[in-house]
Parts: sequence; structure tokens; C-alpha cells
Amino acid sequence: TSPTSGTEPVLIRLDVDSKLSDQIKLSFFHLRVDDKPALLLHLLRNVVKPQEQTVVFAATKHHVEYLKELLSSEGLECAYIYSALDQTARKINIGKFVHRKAMVLLVTDVAARGIDIALLDNVINYNFPSKAKLFLHRVGRVGRAGRSGTAYSLICPDEMPYVYDLYLFLGRPVQFASPEHTQEGVFGRVPQRILDDESAHVITSHENSLDLQNLLRVSENAYKQYLKSRPNPSHVTALHFLVKCTIFEINSSSKTPASEVMRAKRSKDTRLVDKFSKQREDRAAESRLQQPINPTTTADCDITEKEESDLNVSMGEVLFLSFLPASLNGLHELLAEIQRFLQHLYF
Repeated sequence: TSPTSGTEPVLIRLDVDSKLSDQIKLSFFHLRVDDKPALLLHLLRNVVKPQEQTVVFAATKHHVEYLKELLSSEGLECAYIYSALDQTARKINIGKFVHRKAMVLLVTDVAARGIDIALLDNVINYNFPSKAKLFLHRVGRVGRAGRSGTAYSLICPDEMPYVYDLYLFLGRPVQFASPEHTQEGVFGRVPQRILDDESAHVITSHENSLDLQNLLRVSENAYKQYLKSRPNPSHVTALHFLVKCTIFEINSSSKTPASEVMRAKRSKDTRLVDKFSKQREDRAAESRLQQPINPTTTADCDITEKEESDLNVSMGEVLFLSFLPASLNGLHELLAEIQRFLQHLYF
């Protein structure tokens, strides 16, 4: 600021978009996409307190319409807003949520931009955002004015790379939950018994409502279109997503027999795997050193594409004909030779 302007200098923080409030608790649940409605019902019924207000973010307006119908059929009063909603309906639904007539608000990202609710308790990411800053804008609605809040994220397999994008953006390591884990912000899965109980209610609701079945089908088609327009995750995320362990080793502290067997096998085979990898690298390096360098001349490069194609076809025919037996006896001899080779290889 100019010293003659008469105003005090202002400190502007440029790293606000990459920080989360310490008052916000994060929870990440890994599950199949078909189990998301069941987990949403469980969270709203058993985890979120009745006096707390919750905003649920969905990918498209069709998801909002489907979830609104599902929650209403299960006796959960909710309001909903999306960009195509007319102004009158928008005001009515916002009024229901602000005046606490409905404790759940279903929204899309576009529709939520013009909504400012000061005292919000929970945010549920029914569909995980494709950008880390969008996640911060969603969950930043809770934990304001010194209040604590919770952000629940429902993660299906195709959304996992975006979770890694978020952790890379925040500069935090991904922490997987274990049975004795008491910290917040860990990544884990939902017990199957919980999903089974709620899934039974979801199936019953669909069987009793044709509207719910139609809305589900429309939302599934909309999700396919959403996947086509969703930005791709970063290349670093794609590399990090391929974990170097088996499914039995995901929970490193598990005491199940399968995990103990896999840990014992990995500790036994690690030395052999490292030895094989080193030998393969040594052979590759040695072959590169021994490969002769033949300078190419202009005459060597005068083969046209047609001649090269004809050469490949001729070589293929020669190789194919060389493996054909001249008679039926030759076929028996060939099969016997293959059988002897396999016996020698495996036994």
C-alpha cells in the first residue's frame, strides 16, 4: 500500500485454499457405488445427531431427485436445490432448511454456490469431487466461527484417484483405518452387516415405488454422462493408486489367518524377488553393452512400406507352414513332443 494513501497495510494469505480448519473432522468410507444409498441412510439415521443440519453433495440434479425420493420414502424430511430448479421452489426449499423444518439439504455444486449457511454441522460427499479445491469449498462450510463439524465422504473405486489427489494437495499421507484406530481423517471401509441391514430397506423401497425405480435408472444414466465429462486425475495419482500389496495385506494390523499367511509368505519371498529383479536388470544392462552398433546407410533405409509389409506377410507364411505336420503321423509326433516338453517343464 502507498504510504500516502492513508490506509493500513493488509495481510493477504495465498495458502488459504490449501488448508483445512482444525475444527473439521474428516471421514472417508470405501464402498461399492451400489451401496452408497444404504450408507447414506445409515449416516443420517444413526451417526448424524437429530439436531444437526447436514448438506449432501451429489453429482447431478438427477441424483438429487433420486435421493430426495428415497429419503422421503424412508421418513427422512429433506430439502433439495439444483440449478434447473425454478426460483420459487428454490426459495421454499432454502427456507425449509434455514428454519430447520428439514435437517438435510440435497444440493449440487453449481446450486450450492449461492447458498451461505453460517451454522452447519455436517457435510456428506455422496459423490466425491474431482478437484481438491472443490472438496475444500464443500467441507469449508462446516467448522466456522469456532464450531466443530464433520465431513463424510463416500468413496467408490473409480473415485479413489481423486482421494489421492486431495491428500497430495493437502500434503498429508493417506492413513488407513485399523480396529484400534481412534484418530480422525483415516480411510476405511464400512462393515458389511451395516450395509446389508440398510440395503434391505433400500430394496423394499424400490419394490414398492415405480417412481423410485425410474429415478434410479435416470440417475445411473446421468452418472455415466458425468464420468465422461469428469476431469482426469493427475498422472502422479494414477501411479500412487496401484498399491504394492495384495488384498489380504491392505489392513496391515489385521490378525486374520489370511493376512498372517500373506505376511509370512511375503517375508519369505522378498529376498528371492529382489534377487530376481537384480538379475533381470543386470542381464538387460549387459545385453545393451554387448549389442553391436551397426551404422545404417542410405541404401538400408530405401525399403518402402509396401516391401516391408510384403516381407512381414512372407515371413508369417513361412513360420506358419513350418509348424504344420506333413501327415497325420506327423501331427501325432508333434503332440507327443509337446506333451513331453510340458511334463519336463512342470514335473
